[in-house]
Amino acid sequence: MPQTTHIFTSPTAPGVTLNYLVYLPPDYDATQTYPLILFLHGAGERGDDVNRITVTGLPQRLDEGRDIRFIVVSPQCPEDDWWSVYRFLLNALLDHVMATYPIDQKRVYLTGLSMGGYGTWEMAFKYPQRFAAIAPICGGLLWAMPPEKVAPVLKDMPAWVFLCPIRQAKRSISRHKRRCRVDTQFPAPSS
Repeated sequence: MPQTTHIFTSPTAPGVTLNYLVYLPPDYDATQTYPLILFLHGAGERGDDVNRITVTGLPQRLDEGRDIRFIVVSPQCPEDDWWSVYRFLLNALLDHVMATYPIDQKRVYLTGLSMGGYGTWEMAFKYPQRFAAIAPICGGLLWAMPPEKVAPVLKDMPAWVFLCPIRQAKRSISRHKRRCRVDTQFPAPSS
């Protein structure tokens, strides 16, 4: 099923909007519940043409015909802005999506690439009760979010974190692991 274009208007800030795409599984049935993925794109897809989101990541795969049994919502960050500016609007968008579609509230997942990876960490930190798990890709913690503050909030949050280069990621995570007492595993590199 193709992704459809929507515009979300802030319920508290008149005139503030977010373009977003919605993907529904091919066998979508409004009487059943579905898990939700909120996908945050990187800096290169910002703007006011929501189709820019489909050039990479999950929206690209969905546009290419990949079918998954999730509802996927992919908002577009306005040009020259960052997801951190829109976290309240993203939270309101989640409320709207949960009220509009049959979402299993215990299976709401958050992921993002690069700038969206940073946004993933921030959204999970600010609204940890909303997400069953996160998967930030090539995005770290913002300077305003020191690991020793984030770790207690997200200590029970399943996270599949993609960082590169691997040596730098290992050093960084090892440092945070000692300071925050988190369990970390690195997959063996593929040949």
